[in-house]
Amino acid sequence: MKRIFKGVLIAFLAVIAVLFTAAALFLIIPTKSELHKELLVNTSDFTTFYDRHDFVLASTGTNGSLKEESFNEKIKKVFIEAEDRNFYFHKGLDYKRMVKAFLVNLKSRSFKQGASTISQQLVKNTHLTNEKSLKRKLKEIKLAQKLEKEYSKDEILSMYLNTIYFGEGNYGLPSAAKYYFDKASDELTLAETATLAAIIPSPSKINPAKNAELALSKRNGLLKTVYERGKITKEEYEQAIKEPINEVTHGKSTETPYLKATLNEIAELDISPYALKRCKVYTYFDESAQKAAEYNALNDYAYQAMAVDNKTLGITAFYSDCGEKTVDPASTVKPFLVYAPAISLGVITPYTLLDNDKRDFSGYSPSNFNNVYCGRVSATEALAKSYNVPAVELLEWTGVEESKSFAEKLGVKINGDHLSIALGSIGGIKIKQLCAAYASFANLGEYAQCKFVRQIVDENGVTLYKNNEQKTRVFDKGTASIITDMLTVCAKSGTAKKVGAENKSVAA
Repeated sequence: MKRIFKGVLIAFLAVIAVLFTAAALFLIIPTKSELHKELLVNTSDFTTFYDRHDFVLASTGTNGSLKEESFNEKIKKVFIEAEDRNFYFHKGLDYKRMVKAFLVNLKSRSFKQGASTISQQLVKNTHLTNEKSLKRKLKEIKLAQKLEKEYSKDEILSMYLNTIYFGEGNYGLPSAAKYYFDKASDELTLAETATLAAIIPSPSKINPAKNAELALSKRNGLLKTVYERGKITKEEYEQAIKEPINEVTHGKSTETPYLKATLNEIAELDISPYALKRCKVYTYFDESAQKAAEYNALNDYAYQAMAVDNKTLGITAFYSDCGEKTVDPASTVKPFLVYAPAISLGVITPYTLLDNDKRDFSGYSPSNFNNVYCGRVSATEALAKSYNVPAVELLEWTGVEESKSFAEKLGVKINGDHLSIALGSIGGIKIKQLCAAYASFANLGEYAQCKFVRQIVDENGVTLYKNNEQKTRVFDKGTASIITDMLTVCAKSGTAKKVGAENKSVAA
């Protein structure tokens, strides 16, 4: 009992100390904090994308604005319960919630729970950077208090709903409603409203376009809270949780595969989505390369096609009818997983003879395509014709762990340690990873990730991001040159001869 009382006392004193310190600093530290109405009500959040020649490629942005008199009680109930249940009772700061969050975080020894009000979120998203500092937090507090003095609660809620980020490049409830459900905000069902409100804590993860299962779980959790607090009836709750989350098709249909992949890459950058509003995104997109990728994909029934500039490692074209999903790479892994490691380690040369007869490898018996076997063949011919038996034999000579080590340096994670990885049984790979692995040969053994984005500049001309990806050496120059020569044979007379060209040197 004494231990419990002592713990409570320490926590209480700690809270008092924190509040006292914050109050003192609030008064002592000068923080210039001015509200700018144009930032609060500006719904022109279009982001412009440019191609490799700096011509406009596309624009994405908001889809109208929500007036305070137009949002219904359903929207109020759900969003206030999700983000700031005491919204109508505080003056910008929720002290009770701040103490509770402090105690929860103290107990868990982490920042498990936040205490920012809707007013604080609004001024932070529209006026401040994402910097984590005491000075920035004090500015946020001062601005939130000014906001509460100058605007009504419904005006603040309206401005918040027009500026909050919902993922997939959507700022504001009207834009999100149109993107995810192809509806106006006032047409949303209770379940759809809760789905959008549940996105806010983690827009890049909790949204129906990327993870419908997680979005459903978070939505139903929020609906349960809203019901338990008496904001909706039992009938409304039970009906809402039964409503499925359908596949997002409207918003996605307006995006090209290249633009969608670009947005995904931006989402992975350490940049606040609010800093990205009204910015300029410069990509590596090349129209002629894109047309070729789409033409070949449609005619060859390929699901994905990507083109990369070997010098910049910028992705100039991307076609896909299945997004950026991992795919079974099959024999495409042979050059960097089997042959390059073997050459780099001195196990073989391009002229080394390999067995190409049907055989068993400790219980594993791979087959060549169409069961074609032709005795012993050179390593160059084995790669050009993509024979399976020689590849497995070579991996056995080199060692699975050695080959896996090279692959992982190329950003390719190998799941498994069986000889079948020589034939692509690695647990899947993304086409961007595959392109980067092959590009290492063109770059004389040096590897770097392939990128869609080359630069991002905000509305004030400040560079938020520039692709300065540093290359690392994976293979020596000699190995890279040898593999390139072997792949040239593959393009001339092997399995890749369809992509060969009479007047150009092609390695594939």
